[in-house]
Amino acid sequence: MTEGLKTVEGQIASINSEKRLLAIENRDGIIFYSVSWLQPQDPKIQKLKVGYYVKPTVEVKGDSSGRLIDLPYCERPADWPKSNKGTGNWQPKRPRVTIAATVNLTNYENIKVEVKGNSPEECMKIMVDTLNGFATNPLYSTTRDMVQSYMRRVLNQGGS
Repeated sequence: MTEGLKTVEGQIASINSEKRLLAIENRDGIIFYSVSWLQPQDPKIQKLKVGYYVKPTVEVKGDSSGRLIDLPYCERPADWPKSNKGTGNWQPKRPRVTIAATVNLTNYENIKVEVKGNSPEECMKIMVDTLNGFATNPLYSTTRDMVQSYMRRVLNQGGS
């Protein structure tokens, strides 16, 4: 890279405020490293976040380093490829569902069950199987009846 002033167009890939270093990724995914800035530029840099589109003017000092001269705010061009960096409308690949139940028993006793899964149907099946596993001993038929009553009332399930 030739030395002198250069406009580096791209997205902010990383910001290191302690070392005052900024990494900018161009359209092709190549990162222009080690763009440093001076202390008077701190307030402007603190407003930036990873993923912001910028078009700074840099005084190039070597292969992949330089000192920041100017950093105007810019809008991302319509043809610029989007990435998942920074904040935005990010959604997890698989939404998770959580279902929790508390069965109140006598004498301040409770059975608490929490199930996490990929769908409500999957969670309900696991919840029913788990609750059916409680109080299977014939000596605890009262507790079993309370659990089955809860399942009929709340989970719309018949007892087994």
